[in-house]
Amino acid sequence: MAAYSLIPMKRNYDFVGDFHEGLAFVRDHITNFHVGYIDKTAFEVIPTVYFGRSVVGDQPRFVHFPLFEEGRAALINQEGKFGYVNTSHEVCVPFTYDNTSHFSEHLAAVQKGEKWGYVDQTGHTVIPFDYDMAYDFYEDLAIVVKNGKASYINKKGDVVIDFQFDHQRFPNMNIGFHNGYATVVRDHQVVVIDKNGDIVLTPNAKYDHIGIFENGYAVAGTKLQNKPSYGVIDLCGNEVIPSTFSSIRPFGEDYLAADDKGNVTLIRIHQNTYESLDFDEIGDLSEDRAVVKKDNKYGFIDRYGKLMIPIEFDMAYSFSEGYAAAKKDGKFGFVDPYGHTAIPFVFEAAASYSEGVSVATKDGERMLCVLEHS
Repeated sequence: MAAYSLIPMKRNYDFVGDFHEGLAFVRDHITNFHVGYIDKTAFEVIPTVYFGRSVVGDQPRFVHFPLFEEGRAALINQEGKFGYVNTSHEVCVPFTYDNTSHFSEHLAAVQKGEKWGYVDQTGHTVIPFDYDMAYDFYEDLAIVVKNGKASYINKKGDVVIDFQFDHQRFPNMNIGFHNGYATVVRDHQVVVIDKNGDIVLTPNAKYDHIGIFENGYAVAGTKLQNKPSYGVIDLCGNEVIPSTFSSIRPFGEDYLAADDKGNVTLIRIHQNTYESLDFDEIGDLSEDRAVVKKDNKYGFIDRYGKLMIPIEFDMAYSFSEGYAAAKKDGKFGFVDPYGHTAIPFVFEAAASYSEGVSVATKDGERMLCVLEHS
């Protein structure tokens, strides 16, 4: 059994998020959207005098990333302006903006009026407000948009790759650089570029989605008769796995998990071998375990598809920090990677662990279930 303690909430929040950098986002009412942050003792470090939503005209604007990143979290004040506070509740970026993103690689995209620019962690404007839209930095480059066309800039604001990409389809694309490559749309064609802006891959025109390249491979998808169909391509554009699956995604380092009309398959990509699994659904691999579903019951398999924890739960979540929340006989508890009960099944609800804390409900009372490490 795991050692744990239960800490009752000091207020009746209607939402409590995961802990990140020591604090968790809380909301006290879904209608008024008063929000703040608590610590692992349930103390309200950032009081719920801020808002998670504002309305400009008829358009709502939200705090899109309600968690701390790089010691900063975006909030909205009573005047409807966005700014950032640190984990000590000090205002580090003034509440003067009309929209924000979260901090990535020490900069955040912020909106003032109709234009976007970037500020650093002290609120200093690093890149001027010249853009119609601005995105997060990945691998030292970020996408910015002018007049419907997108380009990449560096952290000095220099245009590194010219305004030549179609912006309207970017929400459905992998817009950031990963492992030196990015998928973009140019002249209505999905292509893959390197950091010089050179096209390294113009795949078959049938693809309207290409994911992140990992180890030389990427998931690629298309729509056939309005139904998504996915496969895998390499950096030469060769179709390594035919695009016949309704979903496909990485499953550890050597495998892919694919779904073909409800038939779950593990594919060993380097050997191009297929193994059909007798499950209805399969989740993502986390800590060498993945949730599987069969006949409305849940269990866990390992990275090779071997059943490690019997299919006996009414609900189950992914492993996090050594434990998985699961529901049995109407109650939630936590199991270890071998299916042993680590925390008893006594909760009406329980979330996955984040930074040693799960938000759980016991006897109708929401509380923090905190792991105690010796």
